[in-house]
Amino acid sequence: GDTKWNVHYTPTGTVARKKERHLTKYDPQAEMTADFTTRFPNSTDVVWYRYTPEDRTDLYPTDWDYNMDASDYEVKFKMNGTDYSAFYDDGKWVRSESTMMTSNAKLPANINDLLKTQYSGYTIKDVETEQSSTRTVYEIELAKGNEKCKVFYTAEGAIIKKKCRTV
Repeated sequence: GDTKWNVHYTPTGTVARKKERHLTKYDPQAEMTADFTTRFPNSTDVVWYRYTPEDRTDLYPTDWDYNMDASDYEVKFKMNGTDYSAFYDDGKWVRSESTMMTSNAKLPANINDLLKTQYSGYTIKDVETEQSSTRTVYEIELAKGNEKCKVFYTAEGAIIKKKCRTV
């Protein structure tokens, strides 16, 4: 529906923090709709919302350069079975993101090759793709036994950040 929850759990399964977010549907400007249709032609379940920066709790270490405020838009949609969000600042697309909760996530061949050599034996648990006009970043969560890793790769295969821990 129009309610979204961000819930953070401790390793033992206890809720550490939760925040409810109520989204309000809006009709986008005609230029944004045209851009969206061209950029994401096979999208379904498209719903436009006013961007609410005070409710945004996701922080990315990829240093996206955008200054979104309450006059901007967030559009949620599905494409090829994957959930997406796209963001429009001053009527122009600035970035999109998607999450694939699967070990069969479709990653570029070069990223798959790096994972096979750098993280042999690990299983992919989650992949998020963040895309802007200047770059694409893949946030990949991996697991191997008690070890969990989160690695951020550029589309070219450079590691932006990585963090591994034993749970």
